[in-house]
Amino acid sequence: MKKIIVKLLACFIPNKSKRKAFKNRYIAKNTSSQYNIVAVGDMYLSDTIKALCIKEDIVSKKNSVKILVFGSSHAQMSFVDGKDSLNFGNGSLDLYYQWKLYEKFHSFFPNLQNIVIFYDVFSGGNDMQKGPFYKRTALYKLIFDIPYKNKKYAVEQGVIDFEKELELKYCPIAKNLLESIDHSYPIICSPSADFTQEQLQTFAKGQIKLNKKDNGMHKYLNNILNLAEKLHHNVLIVVAPYQSNFRQMFPEKSILFKNLNSIKKERSFKILNLWDDLDFVVDDFRNPDHLNRKGAVKLTKKIRDVLK
Repeated sequence: MKKIIVKLLACFIPNKSKRKAFKNRYIAKNTSSQYNIVAVGDMYLSDTIKALCIKEDIVSKKNSVKILVFGSSHAQMSFVDGKDSLNFGNGSLDLYYQWKLYEKFHSFFPNLQNIVIFYDVFSGGNDMQKGPFYKRTALYKLIFDIPYKNKKYAVEQGVIDFEKELELKYCPIAKNLLESIDHSYPIICSPSADFTQEQLQTFAKGQIKLNKKDNGMHKYLNNILNLAEKLHHNVLIVVAPYQSNFRQMFPEKSILFKNLNSIKKERSFKILNLWDDLDFVVDDFRNPDHLNRKGAVKLTKKIRDVLK
């Protein structure tokens, strides 16, 4: 079964040599009964698999979930789910979608107590509908029925049409793969890579630009806080760690998180800022700003310790 899955995924990798290397790597080396696919050539297939994992877990964990986790890929790759938690984290997920997911699904979990929000360097400026991965908004409309923040804009982008492609092309393949996905840590993304200093500087500049940008996204964070207060849910906002060589390309911590710290002065919630936490070493990272499973286990423990 694993060989079939790997061969199916390889079909989405256009480069012949990379396709062959992918098949050789995962057919030969992956021996666990459940595993995480970490080299899918098509990002939207990856996203669909992750979304369907969440949808299944909403039903199967209905009575056990006490913790909901929201955020972008930093949430997805930094938290390992247990029986009492459900991680909605996925690539580029902005604060609007985090609020809407919380608003829509909180009532599904009668024992819900804690809301964990992963806050990124770029959260204030990250508007998924206006970013390079805007097509991901179609997935949240199709799978979770989350309305587009701006439907007119979605029509102009062709995102409405992309919903059909997701439904007809991606969902059937993704559903056939779910049995082999470890729902506790379904990391489905491009392989880790060694980046040049020039590439890292480019990544850093992009994140710093979003950090300085005000897309009105913090109002959705306040919406989350308002809803949590109304429902008597505890809120913990987490900042994931970055590797030191990448972190050095950013401004001071107090500058990067001034908006978050400003909100904290007016609201009641906890912050776990691990941006420069020295407990995380090189072996804990998949790439300069994302943890691997080893690092995620470490960070998950820190979160659970705070929530006790």
